[in-house]
Amino acid sequence: MTYAGHHCDAADRPEASHTPDMASLCDNPVEALYREATESYSSGGLPGFQKWLTNATQEEARQLTVETLSRVLPVLVKPGNVRLRVYALMFAINSDALNGVVTQTAAAKEMGLTRAAMSKQVQWWLVFLGFRRNAHTKSAEAVESYRTVQRERHWRRQSIGKKGGKNANH
Repeated sequence: MTYAGHHCDAADRPEASHTPDMASLCDNPVEALYREATESYSSGGLPGFQKWLTNATQEEARQLTVETLSRVLPVLVKPGNVRLRVYALMFAINSDALNGVVTQTAAAKEMGLTRAAMSKQVQWWLVFLGFRRNAHTKSAEAVESYRTVQRERHWRRQSIGKKGGKNANH
């Protein structure tokens, strides 16, 4: 290719820095994993593959741990009820029994809170972290049903518009 009368490589042109790497865009993670696994197996047999798999798994776990902690720690240190957030996180990740806490009700009572407040915080953690519900949590349908009832039948809503209710004169 010529540019202003000179032969030059396309990679030397300023536009090259803005051109996406098509090879990396075409490779997907599964193909890359297959290629790395095949190369490690062909160079070292089954022990080479096992070593590669162990190393790749450990590195993936380490990165996932760091990413998760970088999301969790800022939430834990916010102002407010840190203890509630920690207990709820323990229930969300199912580590409560390991730490001597048996039920959400007992934990809530220990902190002077309602079971509903604890449950709501546990549900928040599950959604925030993208976890599945566990033995300590209600099904998604039960949570939504409870939420709907609370919204529609809350005592504040019951009094609105009723004669003699709190907001009847407003």
